[in-house]
Amino acid sequence: MNLECLVYQYVVGGLVFLAGLVLAWQSGSYSWKRAEDRATALALAFIFLFYFSGHLAWHVLALGG
Repeated sequence: MNLECLVYQYVVGGLVFLAGLVLAWQSGSYSWKRAEDRATALALAFIFLFYFSGHLAWHVLALGG
């Protein structure tokens, strides 16, 4: 798998992730006013970015880009 495929995979996954969050907020399931919902959304975003950065580092360092 080359680097372009990896980036494409995470861009598409990020868009699907973002669409899911937007739909949840529009339906009223989540609200920025509730601290638990904010913490959950931020934790999910942090985990997504953490996993992406780890996967990218592994790909570049171990596989040579």
